[in-house]
Amino acid sequence: MAIVLIDSALHLKVDGVTLASLGRLFEGLPARYRSALSRADPESESGIETLVRLRLRSLGISVRTQVRHRGVGRVDLLVGDRLVIEVDGREHHDSREAFASDRERDLVLFRDGFDRLRLTYAHVMYRWPEIEGVIVEAVRRRRHRWRMSDRPVPAPSSAVPPSATQASATPSTAQFRKKSAQFRNSEKGATP
Repeated sequence: MAIVLIDSALHLKVDGVTLASLGRLFEGLPARYRSALSRADPESESGIETLVRLRLRSLGISVRTQVRHRGVGRVDLLVGDRLVIEVDGREHHDSREAFASDRERDLVLFRDGFDRLRLTYAHVMYRWPEIEGVIVEAVRRRRHRWRMSDRPVPAPSSAVPPSATQASATPSTAQFRKKSAQFRNSEKGATP
């Protein structure tokens, strides 16, 4: 729980709290306490987001926080290349506008080939073993990685007028690989 508090203080910029100031404060403490700072992330926007990140990393699952995506803005957590996890508390997602905005974000991510998982406070706090199992299974099945099969499949030519079935309607392998590389290599704050 200490890391949840550290993340919150860093994100909210409480009284000038920084990693450097906490480092100085923690200098005289035993190593087990100082190691908490190495796991802190000022980008984490909520305590439950921090909990999910820490729990997944404890399983050896690669997780990035607050990753930008064109047309969406930031996503809470990105596992691997394409598994987006949004951790939604009621305070920011309870209005009609927020609900509609979340669905628009989901639509853009779905269009761009991302799997999305929306978690609530109850999922994280009371149903974690079940949620962990779902995520671990998705990772085991490599749903967090780009594959050639993730490319959009054109509709059968009998259902589409001949002019709509041209090769340009489907991304080329080179375009797909370029997009994959952009997401794999994107740094925090970079637009893919």
